[in-house]
Amino acid sequence: MKFRNYRYIFLLSFVIFTATSCKKVLEEQPRTFFAPSFFTTADGLQGGVAGIYSSFRGLWGTQIFTQLFNTGTDESKRGSAADVIWWFTYNNASIKSNTDDYLGFWNTLYIDINTANGILQYGADANVPPATKTELLAQA
Repeated sequence: MKFRNYRYIFLLSFVIFTATSCKKVLEEQPRTFFAPSFFTTADGLQGGVAGIYSSFRGLWGTQIFTQLFNTGTDESKRGSAADVIWWFTYNNASIKSNTDDYLGFWNTLYIDINTANGILQYGADANVPPATKTELLAQA
């Protein structure tokens, strides 16, 4: 008797969920892609420069530069974390773009360089006052 009730409940649930599903396909409007023409607008020019600064703040906030350049010197002390023991042996040859240890660091910098190049290439055509344009292009 219980099995029959479960079967009917399952069948009823299946019908309810399939009968009330969406009929249309969701049409996406991606908001993370910027066309090069975006940097020819005032918002694009200012937003691009602000994005680069925001990214740099993220790198400084994670103390990656301290890990890259100060560890292994007399400016830092060795901690107890065994998984980062190699940071404390100062060796610039280990800071390579093809290692997983600094992959996020390198990827972020390449994205920033790409954004700066887009600003410099297309920002000259932006419809903003010349003084503001010069300032933003110089910051990029």
